[in-house]
Amino acid sequence: MESEPLISVTHTAEPPRPIAKGRPVDLIAALLASFAGLTAIIMAGIFFWGFAENDTHLPGLFSALIFSLILGSFAILPSIYIAYVALKGWREGLPRKSALRAFLLSLPWVILSFIFIRDAPIPAPLSWSIFSVSVLLFLWAGSSLVFRSSRNIDER
Repeated sequence: MESEPLISVTHTAEPPRPIAKGRPVDLIAALLASFAGLTAIIMAGIFFWGFAENDTHLPGLFSALIFSLILGSFAILPSIYIAYVALKGWREGLPRKSALRAFLLSLPWVILSFIFIRDAPIPAPLSWSIFSVSVLLFLWAGSSLVFRSSRNIDER
C-alpha cells in the first residue's frame, strides 16, 4: 500500500522581507531635522546674546550660557536624533523602534509650535516655519510606522 505525500494545510511562514532602504522621504526628513537643529542652535545663541548685552560679569554670563544651552537642548537634541534616525533609515532602512522614537520626540514639538503660533511673541513667519517643520517630521515618523510596505503584514 502506497502512502500519499502529505500536503500542509497551513500556510508556511515566509521569511520577512528586508526594510526599505534609500527612500527619498527619509533623506528629506534628515535634511529638515538638520535644518531644525541648526536653527535651534542659532536661536540658543541669539538667546544667550540677549543676556550678554545686559550682563558684563563673568559668573552671570556663565550661568546665562548654561541656561541657554539647557533650554536650547530641548530642541537641539531631538532634532539631531531625528536627523540621525532619518539618515540611518535612508542608508540602512528604518526599524520600527527608531520610527517610534522619532514619532514620540516630534509629538511635543507639534504641540509647542502650535502654542508658539497662538501665544508666543515671536514673529509669525518663524512660528509658522517651526510648526511646518515639526508637523512634517511628525507625519514622516508616523507614516514610517504605518506604511511599511517592504515588510510582511504580520510584523506590523
